[in-house]
Amino acid sequence: MKTQIFNTLLDIVSQECEVTKEDILSHNKAEEIVDARTILVYFCKDYGLHNAEIAKFLNRKKTDTICEYMEKYTIYRKQSAKFRMDVNRITSLLSDILPKPTD
Repeated sequence: MKTQIFNTLLDIVSQECEVTKEDILSHNKAEEIVDARTILVYFCKDYGLHNAEIAKFLNRKKTDTICEYMEKYTIYRKQSAKFRMDVNRITSLLSDILPKPTD
């Protein structure tokens, strides 16, 4: 189930941010790719995935990377109108496609 959630989130973020899935999963540090990867990590956390799981899906060795992306999310959300628009658009799409898991 978690793999399915990740893949759905990856598909949507890739499409909405206009960045390939391969680029998001790479170590490319281009701004638009880091933004998309940061958004993906945020939604993974929001949908209940743990840092270790997200790191594994993103082919990262350390879970510290996931914490760094969450810190970036907070900063980017405050500083970038485009980033906020992307997050809001994806949030809206996800509400119809992927219901949040319940505890």
